[in-house]
Amino acid sequence: MNMKTIFSVIAMAATMTLAGCANSDGPHGGHTEKWYEQHNKARHAEDDWCSKQSFSVQLHNTSCKRAGQASTVYYENPKHFRAKMDALWPK
Repeated sequence: MNMKTIFSVIAMAATMTLAGCANSDGPHGGHTEKWYEQHNKARHAEDDWCSKQSFSVQLHNTSCKRAGQASTVYYENPKHFRAKMDALWPK
């Protein structure tokens, strides 16, 4: 084998290996926790997308973490929590 062939094989192997490491951020990825707190529809869409992904993606995806943290902060507010409970169990 000559150097060109060896280099081509290594380049193809590296490309295929790295292609599997793509980290998609969902429909509204790449935002901060504060942004998700202020954009409810986008946060819900991101949470829905994340819930359909593998556990590994949910655990390692930055946007899933931030959207999840924003949901926690959002529902810690008694006003939002009460509205959610009323929507789930109407009187």
